[in-house]
Amino acid sequence: MRRNLWIYLAGLAVLLFAWGCKKGSVIPPEESEYTLEELIQQGWEAFEQGQYLTARDRFDRAWEKNPLEVEVYNGLGWSYFKLDSLEQAARQFHICYCLFDTTADVAAGWAFVLNAQKYYEASNEKAAQALALNAAWAFTHALPLDVKDLRLLKAENYYLLGNFTQSLAEVKILNPAFPLTTVASDLDRAELAAEIERLKGIV
Repeated sequence: MRRNLWIYLAGLAVLLFAWGCKKGSVIPPEESEYTLEELIQQGWEAFEQGQYLTARDRFDRAWEKNPLEVEVYNGLGWSYFKLDSLEQAARQFHICYCLFDTTADVAAGWAFVLNAQKYYEASNEKAAQALALNAAWAFTHALPLDVKDLRLLKAENYYLLGNFTQSLAEVKILNPAFPLTTVASDLDRAELAAEIERLKGIV
């Protein structure tokens, strides 16, 4: 599958290059002068300022320069996520996963997207992958997200899947002092849910 995507995108890159050389190109001359690295940098700068539409457009321009660059898909995935375009975000992360070795940023971003799409089991798989890739992960582009958020995401996912024991285990990692030791009763589960909500406000 990865080989087929490489072939497809390599061919697409050639076509895009040819189109870019045609008379009447819609890309403004000043923008065509930016390098791939400059466009990626501009994308993350816009993202960090909360200008997610601009960020998406910068990463789109970078894609036109080189559709075989991992950071382009990472940036598009996170930008679409913040624009609440969940299907588009998931698509970008999936393409990135198929083409390249997965990074913690990609796995984490995809985990948050899958949670928002209510694919809780898949979200946990990606969160676990992000933690395995980088046990000290922290998103470096302005959003205050790190390993604690991934743990909390897993706790919420497990709870929504009805796996209350695993949910409690994740909560205990975040708050070892949490006194609940069993999730056998409805009251226990309600207390666990309340702790997850409390942690959302402080993690």
